[in-house]
Amino acid sequence: RNNDYIPSKEKISHVEAVLQLLSVMTKDTRFEDILNDSSAEGGVRNMCDVLDRVEARGEARGEAIGEARGEAIGEARGEIKGAIKIYRDEMNLMPTEIIRKIMIRFNLEKVEAEKYVEETLGALLLSSRCGSDSRWKR
Repeated sequence: RNNDYIPSKEKISHVEAVLQLLSVMTKDTRFEDILNDSSAEGGVRNMCDVLDRVEARGEARGEAIGEARGEAIGEARGEIKGAIKIYRDEMNLMPTEIIRKIMIRFNLEKVEAEKYVEETLGALLLSSRCGSDSRWKR
C-alpha cells in the first residue's frame, strides 16, 4: 500500500458496479465474492476496502495452509523420532543400523537420517558416560 496516498472518506457509489464488471470481463467470480462477503460487514466504500478484503482473504488462506504444513512436518518428525527410539530400545540396534533403516523407511538422505538420530539419541551418542556399551559412542 502506498503510504503517501490518502483515500477520500467519501463513499464511492459505483464500487459494486466496478466489481461486477470486473467479474464479468474476467470470468472470475472472486470480485463478486468480495462484494457478497462485504455486504454483511457494512459494504465496501472504495477500492481500498476491496483490496484490504482481498489481502485479508489471502492471508487467512496462507495461514491455514502454513498451519497444515507445519502440522504435517511435525507429525512426520515425531514418527521418525519414534521409530528411532523403537529401533534403539526395543530392537537394540546400533546407531549405524538405525540410520540405514530410517533412510529406507522414510526416504531420507544419509545426512538427514544422521541428524535425526543425533537429535533423538544425542545424549547417548555423544556422552562418554555410556560405560562399556560402545555401540552408542561414535
